[in-house]
Amino acid sequence: MKPWKYSLTTQLLTLILSCFLGLTLLISGLIYWRIQHHFNENINHFLNNEMQVLTGILKRTDYNQPLEQEVIWEPQSNRHLFWVRVFDKNNQLVKETPGFANRFNLIDWPKSSTIEKAVINNHNYALATKTINKNNIKIQLAYDYSHDQHMLSSLSYDLLLMTFAALVIAVALSTLIIKLGLKPFNKLIEQIAKIDPTQLKQRLSEEHVNHITELKPFVHTLNQAIERIDQGMEQLANFSAHAAHELRTPLNNLMISNEILLNNNEIPPKSQEIIESNIEECRRLSRTIDRFLLLARLDTHKMPLQLENLELRNEAEFICSYYEALAEDKKIQFQITGSGTLVADATLFRQALSNLISNAIKFSPNNSCISIYFHATINHIKINVADHGPGIAKVHWPKITKPFYRVNDESAPGMGLGLAIVQAILTAHHGHLEITENTSTGTIMTLVFPK
Repeated sequence: MKPWKYSLTTQLLTLILSCFLGLTLLISGLIYWRIQHHFNENINHFLNNEMQVLTGILKRTDYNQPLEQEVIWEPQSNRHLFWVRVFDKNNQLVKETPGFANRFNLIDWPKSSTIEKAVINNHNYALATKTINKNNIKIQLAYDYSHDQHMLSSLSYDLLLMTFAALVIAVALSTLIIKLGLKPFNKLIEQIAKIDPTQLKQRLSEEHVNHITELKPFVHTLNQAIERIDQGMEQLANFSAHAAHELRTPLNNLMISNEILLNNNEIPPKSQEIIESNIEECRRLSRTIDRFLLLARLDTHKMPLQLENLELRNEAEFICSYYEALAEDKKIQFQITGSGTLVADATLFRQALSNLISNAIKFSPNNSCISIYFHATINHIKINVADHGPGIAKVHWPKITKPFYRVNDESAPGMGLGLAIVQAILTAHHGHLEITENTSTGTIMTLVFPK
């Protein structure tokens, strides 16, 4: 099972909202508990006070008139917020608030000194019982706190609604704040994306992160890493160039020595064949060394471009004439379509186009056609070379321009440097190579130059 992927924004947003929601619920819960506690205190306070008043009245000898006032008339003047019933020592009714029996007869009253709550006819009541030991008189008291309960219900609804609204606002504000906070990081990503092996001299700007303590050491460390990579790449390119240059002189001497021996008539025919093979191998190695040197100079930007106006059709016809004999061996025809001009280094352009045509001939079947055509867009000039060979699988397209990369058939001629040189030439001209499939079979290689 693959792990779930999520962005840094999502992680930060989840963390912030979790803390915010937890804190909001805690505060809302504390507010609700505090108000509920205050209402309960009021209920207890009222019941205790009322019990004290009733106890004081019942301790008097002439309690009938004040008891009637407190039990019958006082509840009615308070909109029946409380109800009272009094029994004598024989458990006979002494006084009760009108309607008490109908409302509370089915209720199990709490024992003395305790307060219980009950819901009767959608009203919330607090019930209390007290026995006056001296006279064995029992008092039953009910307090209607429905208004308080309604306020608590409304409060809980309002708190939940406010929590939800605050959460929505927090999501919007947190997302905005996180995006603003990550903006310098996104700028760094854009800068890093522009750095490739051809632009290792470029460094990340530290000016944008001077005020950000967390990013400044990251940018500084990354610049140091790019510096080390740049130095390593330059040393590697210099080594390749120096090695190729050092190999060229002894190789030329060896080739000249073999050519001198070949001109000696006293050499047996068998030995002459061996010498001719040696000369051919030396020439092949010389071409490979030349390619190494060219690739190294292009990669290290040590090869200045000699720009000039080129007639594309003339250049294509010139290169095709060079490969005419090789094409005739496989009965391959060239078809050149279109025309146009291009500002580029003539030698490098011919090298790039020559490599594409050479590859097309190499992989095209007999009795086929290689098409070369040009077209311009708003910003680019494109030179297309289309063949009808076996084609190149898309999985190889991203790697095809890497030095020494070969597609499947390791026995095919060449060392895998041709398209690497093409890409290096195009990069030097700020262009790139495009690879597409031909409509029938084969591949279309496109040199893309900026206007």
